Amino acid sequence: MKYYQLLKVSALLSSIFLVSQAAGWKVEEEERLIQEKFLNDTVAAKSLVLVRPPAADGSNKATNVSLSYNQIIVHEVDDSNGYISVSMWESMVWTDKRLSWKPEDYDGVDKITIPPSYIWLPAISVYTPSSELGLAEDETGRKVVIAADGNVVYVPTKRARFRCDVDLKYFPYDVQVCHLKVGSWVHHQKELNIIGRNFGLVDTSFDLHHTDWKINSSLITSTSQVYSCCLETYQTIDLKLILVRKAAFFYYIFIIPTATINVILPFIHFIPPTGSQKTNAAGLLLVGSILMHLMLYQQLRGFAEDNVPLLLKIFDTQLTMIVTSIVISASTASLASVKHTSCRVPAFMRKILSVVFGRICCFGRNEANGDFTRLQEMMPSVQFDANHDSAPIVSNEQSEHGDQRQQQSSIESSLQYLSEEMRLASERRQLEKEWYQVAILIDRLAAFIFIIYTIVMYARFSANLEKVA
Repeated sequence: MKYYQLLKVSALLSSIFLVSQAAGWKVEEEERLIQEKFLNDTVAAKSLVLVRPPAADGSNKATNVSLSYNQIIVHEVDDSNGYISVSMWESMVWTDKRLSWKPEDYDGVDKITIPPSYIWLPAISVYTPSSELGLAEDETGRKVVIAADGNVVYVPTKRARFRCDVDLKYFPYDVQVCHLKVGSWVHHQKELNIIGRNFGLVDTSFDLHHTDWKINSSLITSTSQVYSCCLETYQTIDLKLILVRKAAFFYYIFIIPTATINVILPFIHFIPPTGSQKTNAAGLLLVGSILMHLMLYQQLRGFAEDNVPLLLKIFDTQLTMIVTSIVISASTASLASVKHTSCRVPAFMRKILSVVFGRICCFGRNEANGDFTRLQEMMPSVQFDANHDSAPIVSNEQSEHGDQRQQQSSIESSLQYLSEEMRLASERRQLEKEWYQVAILIDRLAAFIFIIYTIVMYARFSANLEKVA
């Protein structure tokens, strides 16, 4: 039994030794291949870096290079300056027969990885004005994969920052379309033919879900153009990115607060005109609206003057409505609190108050001389002559004594004076009541107008957003 276990251990150690030896031999063969092919100080080795490779058939035709972009990640969208910053994999594949070898000459090695500085690389640069396209990693982190048949695969990680015309009209539900145009300024199309590998939809599955943006779709197209500087045709690749802003954060920061203010504002005008709470509430709404306006302007500093964001228009309208509400509140408070002595409400407005808005606003019937009438009912023994207000007619038995007539005359004069004062006080109260009702009417009309305007404003905003969707 022990002998059998000893055999198993010996076999295992032998297998490990043979595998390590084979791996070591293969590594040695790869080192020998790289040394002979790329590191010898010969003209052929130097030409691998400096000279464009011939076509796959060995002729002097254009070198075919397939170019594609994958795993695009959005790092930043600069709204104010109109720039976008992304990182992506720039995949380039071409064939260089000068790099081929026979695997059997190197113990079956059919693929190697070397630094890109050892071979020729396609000179791809950015065409988009005021843009940058560079490597996102240093030289040590990049490798080129070369197959035995001369097929080369180079996938560096590129970092691009390029111009993008940001349209903020539908913020925060805006969609931005950005273009990055790349190509070769060194080689024209007869020397370097950039062809599409998987041209069309770009793979964005590796998107790290940037805080503010996501890539809705992307597209690569190829175009050829003759420029005024040169006679040859140059080929360019256009990378089109369609970005959608993630609006959830801005929905809670801007949309809900402004909608809340617009809902509260009309109901301020249901507070009694003489209440100080009305102006206090309107003042608080004004402060909140101004602060939100400043926050929004800070976010939207890059909008074009001819394309003002709809949300900014809503904020401006809201600010105007609040200021108008404060002015109306101050006016109605003045109408309801000032002592009116002679100026009566116009007749047509009294009719509107009593007939049209009486039931809606819960107005009572106007009684101008109610107190005076009740005073007459309390004195059935006293009657007034229609032609002589100061000449009373006494229905009781006539006094035969002069002092009784004088006393009665004094009482009648006092009652007449009291009745006149009560009549005047009743008229003043009636005037104040009428103007108070006018103030309530103005408040109610303002509330209804604000409600209707708010509904229309948000309906139009939603209709415009449907166009974007």
